[in-house]
Amino acid sequence: MRDGAVEVLLITRRGRDGWIIPKGKASRALGPSESARREALEEAGVEGEVGTAPFDEYRHGGGEDDPSVHVFLLRVTRELASWPEARARKRMWVRIQDAASHVDDPGLARVLSAAAAYLPSQHRPAPGIEPPARSDGASRQPAWRALTPVRLGLVLLALGVAALAAFALVSRQNGRRTAGAGRNVVRAAGASGAEKGGRDGTSAAVQTAAGPASSDSICRVQQAPVALPRRLTEASGIAAGLRSPGVLWSHNDSGQPVLYAFSADGSPLGVVRVAGARQENWEDIAAGPCASGSCLYVADIGDNAASRANITVYRVPEPAPTDRETRPAEAFHATYPDGPQDAEALFVLPDGGIYVVTKGETGPIALYRFPQPLRAGASARLERIVELRGAGTRRPERITGASASADGRWIALRTLDAVDLYRTADLLRGRVGNPIRVDVRPLGEAQGEGVGWGPAGTLYLTSEGGGKHVPGTLARLSCTPGL
Repeated sequence: MRDGAVEVLLITRRGRDGWIIPKGKASRALGPSESARREALEEAGVEGEVGTAPFDEYRHGGGEDDPSVHVFLLRVTRELASWPEARARKRMWVRIQDAASHVDDPGLARVLSAAAAYLPSQHRPAPGIEPPARSDGASRQPAWRALTPVRLGLVLLALGVAALAAFALVSRQNGRRTAGAGRNVVRAAGASGAEKGGRDGTSAAVQTAAGPASSDSICRVQQAPVALPRRLTEASGIAAGLRSPGVLWSHNDSGQPVLYAFSADGSPLGVVRVAGARQENWEDIAAGPCASGSCLYVADIGDNAASRANITVYRVPEPAPTDRETRPAEAFHATYPDGPQDAEALFVLPDGGIYVVTKGETGPIALYRFPQPLRAGASARLERIVELRGAGTRRPERITGASASADGRWIALRTLDAVDLYRTADLLRGRVGNPIRVDVRPLGEAQGEGVGWGPAGTLYLTSEGGGKHVPGTLARLSCTPGL
């Protein structure tokens, strides 16, 4: 605070002019908010208490494929006269109302404006909170804004999860804790309805005339993202085993044709090779019925260039996690009725029906079905059921995974930012309507990929690790869709 006004700390780019916010690499060990706290210390020389949930987000650079930046609030309790990057950067405190005019990035400017509207312009110090330590001898402080011992406030820390780049926006406010810090509820809303990001990191649910109300579904975080087995860096899909309760299955989208078994806390249980299978671009996995009881269906359906002559789904009896190899896989080949498509999502219903959902990058998002009866080794022509969205879908809205609930009543389709829950009966009749949307951005995944229903409304989510040698992550929600 300075003269009763909230202020924001901006820094320059390393060795260059131009005001930005601190940036850095997200640490899997620390998590998003703690990584952002670290970057505020290293690049801006401030310490304080960081909130656990994002305040806001934006695209750094403004493009659809640019890093998604999650912004956190931090209450500044100490300003350092010397810090790791003091020689490479300048820093400047500005009034929150003026901060947006000092930055070039339009997304950051919007967040600064949102912060100005959210943080009160007047706030008295909270009892028992002391001002930050004085920055004595701060020779690199700009002449226009020397730090004083009466300043206290909030740091807005922004973490770019898509590119593992972190950005920190610094603001200050006396004694104010981050709104909603520590909440673990992710609310849902009609996907096509108006939706506004909550300041506590959840989605503010808005009921639309045609869509479900927010009370129709509340997904509660049971487990924040934890690391998967070390070699599982891409984690493109996930399935809850039927033969062995508590065993989860996933795979990389390239490399060797193997499945990774692990427990709900991410602990490795085994690696099983899929006998007789090739791996061109594995994108999803599902557990479902078959003649032997329960099988795993592995979807070799990825096609970034939309040029494959056919796709393949492998079916194997579900192995034990301690097996070295599965029984020989059955291969079901297929072509699309409207030409090659890129897809990353597959689900299998309790009646054995196999469905593919295209991604939406090279064409529309559409639902396709394998014709019955299935014939191993033969190539079938998929049946197109319904188009969910037209071509040119923005990157955050592209479909990266799918799963059917154990009772077959619900289909979950996930994107980078959300999970959409559809009633199966409506979807198969071509009635897209307004699905229930669950915003999963507060989880801070590096690149959300897989979704899999487990028992009793459990929903598992996997993410790629964000680097070639970084393991993927596993999160767990508890969801209760409306009746």
